[in-house]
Amino acid sequence: MKGALDVSFDSTTLIASGHIDAARINRELSPYHIAIGGRISLNSFKIILDGKQGNHQIDGEIRWNGGRSTYRLAGELNAITLPPLQGNLATTSKGPTLIVTNGDEATPLIIINIEDGNWANIGITKKFTEMVSQPWPGNVSPETVVLRVEEKIF
Repeated sequence: MKGALDVSFDSTTLIASGHIDAARINRELSPYHIAIGGRISLNSFKIILDGKQGNHQIDGEIRWNGGRSTYRLAGELNAITLPPLQGNLATTSKGPTLIVTNGDEATPLIIINIEDGNWANIGITKKFTEMVSQPWPGNVSPETVVLRVEEKIF
């Protein structure tokens, strides 16, 4: 990782690019019984935390080179090899948002919003359930969020 950090009384700005080994991410995912292989790259990753106004901003691109992933579903351990994925970070009216897609397609797979400053709202689309060989029943479009989880992060 390389980047710059600027801290003042009113705001904090972090700008970074580089790589994160999957083992580092897996420490955060392990309570959810999820593990990924491979490497994650951050490109032009920028976070601005505005302590005075409360207007936070996040932008950048995240790429994962794909690989073997494991997860537990209904008490059963599953393993799958996933293709490379990319995520685009942006600040929207809902707050910071990450939209994950397969590099070959524009259909969202995972949509993550940080809401009210401290809640992660994670949406899984029908397309992602198909990708992990757990297709969602019903006749909805591939970009429809079919599973939503919220987690307090701060």
